[in-house]
Parts: sequence; C-alpha cells; structure tokens
Amino acid sequence: MKTAILINGVYRPQCVKIHVVLNELLEAFPDIDLYLHTWDEYKYLVPDYLNVESCPEPIIHYNAMLDPDPPSNIKYKSWRQQFIDYDAGYRKDDGSGKIQVSDDHRKKLQKHFSSTKQILGYADLYEKVQKLNKGYDRFIRTRWDICVQEGVDFNHFLKLCTTGPIGFGAPTNRSYPHFFKKLHQIRENQKEEIISDQLIIHHKNHFDPQLVYRLHKDKQLLPSEFGWHQVLVKPYDVKSRSYENGAGLYRNYKEKRKNNEHR
Repeated sequence: MKTAILINGVYRPQCVKIHVVLNELLEAFPDIDLYLHTWDEYKYLVPDYLNVESCPEPIIHYNAMLDPDPPSNIKYKSWRQQFIDYDAGYRKDDGSGKIQVSDDHRKKLQKHFSSTKQILGYADLYEKVQKLNKGYDRFIRTRWDICVQEGVDFNHFLKLCTTGPIGFGAPTNRSYPHFFKKLHQIRENQKEEIISDQLIIHHKNHFDPQLVYRLHKDKQLLPSEFGWHQVLVKPYDVKSRSYENGAGLYRNYKEKRKNNEHR
C-alpha cells in the first residue's frame, strides 16, 4: 500500500517554521510523499522553495454550530444549546435548567463557526493528489503547525486504518515535555461521534470529497472533530479510533517551539 501526507490550512510562521514541522513528519513517516495546501490569499506566506497547492478560501454561508439539522451527537447538541442559551441572553444559573455559558466560553465556541474550512481545504488537496494517479490508498491528514510525538510506531496505525480512520491529538492545556506522555486511546462514545483531528490516518475508501462539497452546499457540514467524523466515519459504517497524544499543535507548546527553531 502507498501513503501520502497531506498538510492543509494557513501557514503561520510565527507559530513554528515549516522546516521544523517537515523534519518531524519525515522522521515519523520516512519515505512517504508529502503535499501542501493553503488558500490562494495566503500562498505568499509559504517559502518559495516549497511546492504548494491552493484554492480560494471558501465563504462559509451558514453557522456550522446552529444551522445543520439537529444531529444525534450528544456533545454537539450540548454545544449547540450553549449557543442558543447565550444568544438568548442567559449568562448565569437562575434555576431555569439552562446551560450556564460565560463570555469567555462563548468566544471559544465561536471558533467553530468557520472550522468547516479545514475539511473543505483538505477535500480540495485530496482531489488534486488523487488526480496524479500515483496509487495512494492511505492518507495522513494534518496541519502546518503540527508537532509529532517521537517514538510512536505509526506503522502500526497505518496498517489499522483499513478498518477505520485513526485520529491523534494532545490537550492544549499541557506544556512540553509533559503533553506527550504514553498514547492513551480515548474510549469511543458512539453518541458523541467525534474523532481527534490534529493528525488523522485514513484509507481512501473512507473519504469522498464530493460528499464534503454537498454537505457544505446544503449547510449540513459540521465543524472540526464533528465534521471529520461526519465525512470519514458515518457514511462507511466503520469505527474510528482516537488517541490522546501522538500529535499536538506547536502554538500550544512555546518551550518546544523555542528549542526547535534553530533546527
């Protein structure tokens, strides 16, 4: 089987230099082809020595937390209700049974308004790579600011992905070196329907770009971890695996970023 690494999003050099990210990825996944993608409007940020695909940044014409049909996903439904209660003016516990929402928490939730873009960008890059007809059947989806854990046997997970996608992500409230501890498989709650999305390994049989575009057009594409589960797991009647650790975001770990900038 043949594998490709696909990085998409916006390159933010203030978070981490891309050569640091590429070195780590190629150490973890040696001899694997790697492709980059960003929006046309941000292509100028990418160093000239890199070949990067791009497309126009999509316009999100709906609220991804409120507009899709109410799903069975219990976590999504909880977040959705928090938006509704906040926008109705509810701020504190008055015994009504409504969910308490602070201004700070509302700002964090608001990030999900446009987080379907990461899935749309990946779909565009995936299509372009498949059109190269190089025989890729396994894909590693990740970001420009990914930090890969050393010592993880990702070959094991590359073999497992034929049965369903596998996601990795480290909590944002940990500092390096403590955020990368032993891999911990997150107990899958079928009612939550999410997959860790900082780095995802999946088989080509479990992703269809046209499904992503249709969901977006119909205002049904869900944001972030919910959306990845929606397009990688649910249509194919497979089970996903999510792991705590294995991969994190450099912007959350200043010490590691600082120590690696000279590499």
